[in-house]
Amino acid sequence: SRPFVWISGDATNTVAGLIPGGASEVPVLDETLIGQKLTVAPSDGSRSVAPAFELRCGDNVWTWSLARLPRQAMKVVHPAGDCKLTVAAEGYKKVETALAAANAGTIYLQRLPVISGSVTAAVTGTPLGRAEIFLPSGKLLATTDPSGRFRVLVDGPWPLRLRVESFGRASHTVNVPKVIADVDLPIVLSTGGSVVVTLAPPLGKEAVRWEARRIVEDTKDEKVRSGEIPAGQSTATMEGLDSGLFRIVLLGEGPLQRMAVPVREV
Repeated sequence: SRPFVWISGDATNTVAGLIPGGASEVPVLDETLIGQKLTVAPSDGSRSVAPAFELRCGDNVWTWSLARLPRQAMKVVHPAGDCKLTVAAEGYKKVETALAAANAGTIYLQRLPVISGSVTAAVTGTPLGRAEIFLPSGKLLATTDPSGRFRVLVDGPWPLRLRVESFGRASHTVNVPKVIADVDLPIVLSTGGSVVVTLAPPLGKEAVRWEARRIVEDTKDEKVRSGEIPAGQSTATMEGLDSGLFRIVLLGEGPLQRMAVPVREV
């Protein structure tokens, strides 16, 4: 058998059924099917939403989409059994529900908040394309377009900070408003400053890893630069540091070989 979907012209009636093997047509009004009514309601009241549906009944799957939501309740006719309906739309959080629970009820689509912004050079104001915006976890969130703009839907925990990096520019940490709502961030990147670290003997005989970590709270910091001082060398230059308070961390091979010094870049 093959799945089929029939949608009425006003999109208020949808039939999801099966065409038996060898058959080329099937009656839409099949007595073995059951019908359930539901309403899809975006949280912002928009009627221009173009939803996509996926219906799963056992091993059978039907998918269809609409150009826009009908103003009336929709009736979905489908085979009897344990069925789940997933509704998705661009800019909204995906919803999955047992179809029986949605009978004559409402499925609410929650609009996702948007973080957008512009990234420009400090002195010239030139837009910086291909700048990368990272979450505190280090996961890449977005990349700017040639005009220096970025826009991303947040479908997950709301970030309180973002780290922005661009080639030849200092890494910059931006605070995000705590209120979960659309926000546009103007971000300016400078070339930054540098810190020179000199190892006093007996340090320098073995390779030492280093990290420059921006202090965001008294007990929290985020790594923005890292590198290694090769064995036999005693100095390292950490470039591209934005203004602010940092913790310079030196790491040896052993678990207890760790040293940290606070530094302020102006």
